[in-house]
Amino acid sequence: MIDGVLRPALDAAGGALEAVFRASEVRVLEVSWDAAGRLVSVVARSLGDAIREADRRTLAAFEDARKAIGRVRDDALAARVDELQARALAALFAGAAADADAAFRDLKAIAEAESGRLAALLARVMDAYRLLGERYRFLNRVPAREGAAPAQVLPLPATADAAATGDVARVRLLLARAARVDGAFRSRATALVAAFNGASSTAALAATLGLDPAAWPLDHRDAGTALGAAPLRLKFGPPKSLGRALEKPLGSLKDLNRCTVECHCPYVCALFLAGLRETFPVVAVKNKHEPAHKQDEVSQPPDLHVNVDLGGGFLGEVQIILTYCLEVKNILHFFYELLRAKTVDLVLEPMRRHASEAG
Repeated sequence: MIDGVLRPALDAAGGALEAVFRASEVRVLEVSWDAAGRLVSVVARSLGDAIREADRRTLAAFEDARKAIGRVRDDALAARVDELQARALAALFAGAAADADAAFRDLKAIAEAESGRLAALLARVMDAYRLLGERYRFLNRVPAREGAAPAQVLPLPATADAAATGDVARVRLLLARAARVDGAFRSRATALVAAFNGASSTAALAATLGLDPAAWPLDHRDAGTALGAAPLRLKFGPPKSLGRALEKPLGSLKDLNRCTVECHCPYVCALFLAGLRETFPVVAVKNKHEPAHKQDEVSQPPDLHVNVDLGGGFLGEVQIILTYCLEVKNILHFFYELLRAKTVDLVLEPMRRHASEAG
């Protein structure tokens, strides 16, 4: 770091100091405050230029590594999956159970192989992101866990069991409350993403959000680099059905209002989390990039998992995830569900629809 970034700046500072002394032809103690101010300005510009140049090099290295990884989605394989699903559906309609089972076995075999391929590809994706150096370190500075694991606020009486499932009355109340706060949740999250994508500079964004610009020295958007002109994409999860909500413990229904924020680089993930703190009360954060949260299930590439208070302790969920991790996640999730399925009728939904709604 010293040789690659600070050394040029220090050399420039030394040259500037020598020039000041030579021009003034006075003793060091007589250097004017004006000259000292000019020196500080030269040092700051030199250091800033060196940091930006190093950042551009790491962005270029990341882009080269990303291109070498290739496509996440295998279109030929996706077509084969769709063909097998159609064959299984036709066989079930015709009462040909043996043919449906044969198609199911072929789907399982594909899922096994594709899960392995995508898990290996995810490791390469994360290696590429780590090439971003200082940008990745901003993400790593987010603690592995912040705040106690929260439970959703439940309707009275207070004796309600947060681990209980199938409580129709309370689930209906939770769904009704989620519907009432959803508009404000979407509006505030959308405005925050728009501020990121519309800010002319990171300093301007920091001023808008009330953040310290000195704490965020790198660009958050740049149409000429891997950052892109719009560094964030926002997607809200569809309303959870009553049937799906009844399957989950009451206290875990923290995702009735949820969204996924896709970020082009790790630095932007950390910066968005800082902005989120200025928009909602943040109750808990899990940095799943940390070793403490090593993912055991291949369907869960790393992200920042955040619970926010939408009012009165009612919790919502925001997942902040890197672009290529999200691409892998959406496809992995489909194959994970296929591997878990006990019967073929559970995996007949088209892969493209399932992947687009994952998360």
